[in-house]
Amino acid sequence: MIGQTSFIVGIPEPNIGRLARLDCQYGLAAKVKGKPAPQPQVEISISLYDTTPRASGRVQSTIDDYQSHGARPSDVAVGQFPGTILGGYGQPTIVVAAGPRTIAITVYSKLLPTPASTGLIALAKLAVDKTQTFSQGGASPSTSSS
Repeated sequence: MIGQTSFIVGIPEPNIGRLARLDCQYGLAAKVKGKPAPQPQVEISISLYDTTPRASGRVQSTIDDYQSHGARPSDVAVGQFPGTILGGYGQPTIVVAAGPRTIAITVYSKLLPTPASTGLIALAKLAVDKTQTFSQGGASPSTSSS
């Protein structure tokens, strides 16, 4: 993907129960003085909360916020977890609560296959699968047989 990459490590926010957050932005254009900050072509945000209900609540807050701006939600399955695709407000976005984790992925619509849901679900499933060992205590230890 053409453009710069940015990784933002969020701080814990005890008031909402968030323990950790990582935002990964891909395909950022160079900044131009006097112009708004460029938007990433792909943004993946993964957060870890102190409880599963708090994670679910944060996803619902995102859905409500997008709907208040005219987005249309579509319920989808992301593996074993329910997800919601939000279209009609900004670029297509998928949000998922997977236990204590939340995943939000926004992709520039021209990068997505038709239907856009196919690409968003595939990316969300990959993020869910790759973060499945993360829990409130941190990443679970893994063993390697090399």
